[in-house]
Amino acid sequence: RRKRQSSATRYLRDVWAVGCLVFELLTGHMLFGSDEAAETLHRITSDDAPLLGKEQRRLLREALGRHSDAMLDAMVAHVDQLLGFIVVRDPTRRPALREARQKLDETLMRIPSSPLRSIGFPGAAHAAP
Repeated sequence: RRKRQSSATRYLRDVWAVGCLVFELLTGHMLFGSDEAAETLHRITSDDAPLLGKEQRRLLREALGRHSDAMLDAMVAHVDQLLGFIVVRDPTRRPALREARQKLDETLMRIPSSPLRSIGFPGAAHAAP
């Protein structure tokens, strides 16, 4: 029983990590990164701190390439929804890995210039040719 609980906890941490890595792979910057350790901790733990602040949205727009403002706004909104689904501060409310993977696949299909498309996750609909 103890082993199952620790395994479940590990998967919940993995889901969190996937969300953080998606942002970092898209932008080259850490999702919760800050010059100040206290600010980083606040952004990670505080429910009132948005996942995507002004700077993170700017980094995403820059990373997603040259598109119309409307297209960039839509792509950033898709990433924001993905991260809001995966990077849930309360571990008991995080999705299972399978659900996170499905949401990631759906999101990447909506982002035509995503650098993540070239990674080619095994079995993913968005895998590179």
